Amino acid sequence: MKFRLILYFVFLVTFLGFRNPTEGGSSVVPGSAVQSICVVPGWREITNTNAPGGRFGHTAIWTGTEMIVFGGIGGNPYQYLNDGGRYNPSMDRWTTLPSIDAPSARTLHTAIWTGMEMIIWGGVGDGGSTADGARYNPATNQWTPISTDGAPTARYEHSAVWTGSEMIVWGGTYLNDAVLNDGARYNPSTDHWTPLPQDGAPSARQGQAAVWTGSEMILWGGAGTGHLNDGGRYNPTTNSWTPLPTDGAPQVWAQPTAIWTGSNMIAWGGIEGSGASYEPATNSWTPLSTGNTSDRSDYTMVWTGMDISIWGGWDETNLHNDGVRYGPVTHSWATLPLAGAPSARTQHTAVWTGTEMIVWGGRDSESCLGDGALLRIYYAGYFPWVRK
Repeated sequence: MKFRLILYFVFLVTFLGFRNPTEGGSSVVPGSAVQSICVVPGWREITNTNAPGGRFGHTAIWTGTEMIVFGGIGGNPYQYLNDGGRYNPSMDRWTTLPSIDAPSARTLHTAIWTGMEMIIWGGVGDGGSTADGARYNPATNQWTPISTDGAPTARYEHSAVWTGSEMIVWGGTYLNDAVLNDGARYNPSTDHWTPLPQDGAPSARQGQAAVWTGSEMILWGGAGTGHLNDGGRYNPTTNSWTPLPTDGAPQVWAQPTAIWTGSNMIAWGGIEGSGASYEPATNSWTPLSTGNTSDRSDYTMVWTGMDISIWGGWDETNLHNDGVRYGPVTHSWATLPLAGAPSARTQHTAVWTGTEMIVWGGRDSESCLGDGALLRIYYAGYFPWVRK
């Protein structure tokens, strides 16, 4: 009997303690349990067969089964692109996007996933900044141009978030140093735009970070009159803005990024910047712990459901093919594995699949890159019945 109990305990530890909490429909709320996070070295190169040509400044979204890449700059000499591809990691296979009705060639545009379609909007191309876009449906493999009636003015380096029913576009620039502080909401079911109020909106800026909380869009950082570390919250229900506090906010030098954890926005300020966590419930910032961090810009940052993972970029001297991760529960930093990682690069993209981070594209000091790799991340020792 005692031997059976021992076997049963081993079974529980093996199959429950070491299962990935992001799989099987379970969920983890940061801070709700004690976790021991273990990243197993797990880079795997992805196929180049039928992959899009090398590029940087493109966009990539995750559909739930595939990564879709679109646009950017590539070729030799450089040119704006309006092609792309779908990558299925379970099959390690690329499928080329159709060209009929695709948006014009562009970079510095935005892409969001609605649950059914990818929406591309804005950016800059051969004709300057753009004020148009299109929706791509993987099920039908077709593009549908979206209405320009009531759309925001032409811009690039703006932000876009998906609310569950609408895409919200805000800010950006239409010419260098001509920054904007307006925007609009786009409803794909009606193909209709609704302008955002400017009363109470953050000051004009480009390159800001933006997240959707489930009820509000939070904007932070960017470049306007210098590099900014303020922002605002926009509530579509009340159609109103609320400013973010600056006390305790991170400092920004270049390329601010932010992710939403489910309760907090974690923001990072890039080169010579810093990081902090913003909690809307208390309207307050909490600085991230210092540790194994590395100043860089033009990197990627993803939220795994348990931590943030930052990879690649450059520090004004060197390109990187390394990365770090930060756990908001343990308040600690750790390095990502180097074995098998893609070559050093900047202006690439990264998406989180639920179990893996996919890095693709970008450029090095000599050329555009059309390769990538996946990093599988495991979370071990999650025991939801052990409370803090």
